[in-house]
Amino acid sequence: MGFHISGKGSAVEPPTNIAVLPAWRDALSHVIVATEWEFTSSWETVKNSSLFVTNWMDALREISPDSGAYMNEGDLLEPNFQQAFYGANYPRLYELKQKYDPTGLFFALTAVGSEDWEVQVTDPLPYSWNNNGRLCPRSS
Repeated sequence: MGFHISGKGSAVEPPTNIAVLPAWRDALSHVIVATEWEFTSSWETVKNSSLFVTNWMDALREISPDSGAYMNEGDLLEPNFQQAFYGANYPRLYELKQKYDPTGLFFALTAVGSEDWEVQVTDPLPYSWNNNGRLCPRSS
């Protein structure tokens, strides 16, 4: 686990109408929870390592429920990525996504609007980021 501690900073002129996660504006620390394994590790080892991270993240969410995550270092399996990566900005970003990309051409696992799609894999691996498969619209 890593910590980045910083004092609360302030911009010369506070920015407005930007998509940055609001929690970043007054964050005092940035905590990174990670684990690693050898490429020859069993799926049981990978699963246990992934659950270790998940359990720590659950504890951090309880301590600071209105915080978030830096999406460039985020977890592709983040259970509530909309809140964690985008916060209160998500509804407006989703609205813009629907307006300018109504067919969902631009896709990433935790991008705005990705909850409207699913990756159908033929051989899903437990606790993995396996996203090699067909991209299909979710049925309502």
